[in-house]
Amino acid sequence: MLKLYGYDTINTLKILMLLFETGSDFEFIPINIRTGEQYSPDFRAVNPAGKVPVIWNDGRHQTESNAILLSLAKKASWGLVARTVYTAVIDPYPFLPTPALSISRGKRAKTEGG
Repeated sequence: MLKLYGYDTINTLKILMLLFETGSDFEFIPINIRTGEQYSPDFRAVNPAGKVPVIWNDGRHQTESNAILLSLAKKASWGLVARTVYTAVIDPYPFLPTPALSISRGKRAKTEGG
């Protein structure tokens, strides 16, 4: 059974929504980040980085909410084109922060004579 460790944050909530929408069988284990529970030895055994949310499935953990969403959607074939001649590819880049875009909006370089 899938286990979701998390707290009342938007990243945990969006994973919970996908799990409910896909009808997945899972167990939710609350980790209170306000009291530092994510740094306890018990939780560090689940996720050495001490971050939530984390999914534990078949003896492996997965972190980062957007990566979790993508893998759960793929696993459930939810929202993807299935059994057709077309293949759907999920591009993770629209969901990730893009600091490179802010660099391109910097000041223009000065040119000679101007």
